[in-house]
Amino acid sequence: MKGKIRRIIAIALMVCFIASLTAASASACTCTLHSYLFSGNQDLVNICKGLYPYSLHYGSSGDAVKLVQTGLWDVEFPPTDWKIDGYFGTNTENAVKAYQSHKGYLAPDGKVGPCTLRALDQDVARHEGYPY
Repeated sequence: MKGKIRRIIAIALMVCFIASLTAASASACTCTLHSYLFSGNQDLVNICKGLYPYSLHYGSSGDAVKLVQTGLWDVEFPPTDWKIDGYFGTNTENAVKAYQSHKGYLAPDGKVGPCTLRALDQDVARHEGYPY
């Protein structure tokens, strides 16, 4: 009986430990949005905080995508066939990858998660005149 209880406690501790590692890695790039463009959109605020929807990626659509497209345009990363249409398609994915590669410290995966959003927000805020 004591052996079963010890195993259950050990498993529970491992689950808690793994959950804490996952939470720590997810929050490693959390941020506060400073640009006027991004700070008013709740989806972008949630992405920045590491909350749902976690990232914008191929197939995403809506106002948050439109704002990211506008931000990429503002910092001069539009692809050749650029449309600010609120759909995260191939052109937006390529623009995000180019932006991530340009920054040098972002993984060029084409997704806008907390780390990419923080970097883009800082560049957009700088473009808006926010002192960074």
